Amino acid sequence: MCRILIPFIVLMTSFTAYAQTAEDQINVFLDCPGCDLNYVKNEIKFVNYANDPLRAQVHILVSSQSTGGSGAVHQLEFLGKEGFDDDKFTLKFQAEPTMTDLEKQQGLVRTLKLGLVPFVAQTALASNFDLAVKNQAKPKETIPVG
Repeated sequence: MCRILIPFIVLMTSFTAYAQTAEDQINVFLDCPGCDLNYVKNEIKFVNYANDPLRAQVHILVSSQSTGGSGAVHQLEFLGKEGFDDDKFTLKFQAEPTMTDLEKQQGLVRTLKLGLVPFVAQTALASNFDLAVKNQAKPKETIPVG
């Protein structure tokens, strides 16, 4: 099944030289049946959560489909609005049957963070973000052909 393209990227925020305010944040409506919204909101604090999709700049629609053996593929559609009108794409996260509920929630949050990067990159808040790669493999030495 489909897996997330870059499973080891973690989005981290750094607020060393900048005081983040609610005006700097993107308004997001998260349409995610079955998600633990309290967990998501606790883990992703760099956006405002809109209660009404009409007040959101980014509408995230999460749908899930079961796979064999109690697994699931979660499809996350990121739909830009209000200044992000041309931004629309989909990411997928596959929850393996061996994952705990916490691991599934962590994977979903990681995928949500990755999907929010292109939107945040277009705002003033982008200068306060760092991306880090966990478990990064060392680059292979290139051998000149010739």
